[in-house]
Amino acid sequence: MEDNVFKTNYVNHFFFQMNNLYTFEGKNVMFIFLDSNINNAFLIKQMGAKHVYFVNPSYTFENLKNDDISLIGLDKNFLKLIPDKTIDLIIGIEILEHINDLKTFFEEIKRVLKENGNVELHGRPMWTSYNGHHLWIKDKFVFYDDTNPFEPWEHLVYNSQNEMYDALKTKKYSESDSKQISEWIYNPNKISRHTPSEIIEQATEQSMDNLKRNNYTLFVVYEGEDKEYQYFIKKLLKKLPENRFFEIVKTKYPEEDLYITNLILKINRFTT
Repeated sequence: MEDNVFKTNYVNHFFFQMNNLYTFEGKNVMFIFLDSNINNAFLIKQMGAKHVYFVNPSYTFENLKNDDISLIGLDKNFLKLIPDKTIDLIIGIEILEHINDLKTFFEEIKRVLKENGNVELHGRPMWTSYNGHHLWIKDKFVFYDDTNPFEPWEHLVYNSQNEMYDALKTKKYSESDSKQISEWIYNPNKISRHTPSEIIEQATEQSMDNLKRNNYTLFVVYEGEDKEYQYFIKKLLKKLPENRFFEIVKTKYPEEDLYITNLILKINRFTT
């Protein structure tokens, strides 16, 4: 592996952070991400993991390096080939906003997690954030700079791909650009329509009303000694400028969800 695999970037920083928190040494580690850079899997292995399960949409299930690394495609059945209680640590970055079948996803995450295992999954940006439609058409349109075709919150006003297409045409975008943008945003393989609250409720199998709040930014659920999981959910909130579109979308979504720019979900599995 080339030395520059350790070149500092946000993914590597995430690995070092996770290694400090949970320790990869001697563990079966699953990493879920949309980047197809195989060096990420080798880096986790080099940091001491016993086996790396690299989940990525570009792969089917196969093994590399004498079965030390498994490549797994990200689809609704991506965990089915992994036996129960196999994985010590499951980590994922920028992933929660890409999962459509949340129920199956979290059921399978918990099924493959070993007793005393840990999960930490990050999501950014969420669909309901002010620019969170996750538009990324290389060298043309992205959601976080001046090439964004929408005002803050505007993407949440439209109820269908056709509505968005018509709005873009009204803005004088070309037919091809309007089609490409609206198809991207309404492609379920790119971004889900789940709000942060929906993700939290599916992960914890509890309604938001039952979760303990701490300053409206943290949720902690401990189900007691007779239960199997402990949850820790951190929501990073940012108060953003409101406009005419915000006044519309706050009637459609929980207002707190609209301010979430990051969601960190941790699950600890105890010995039962």
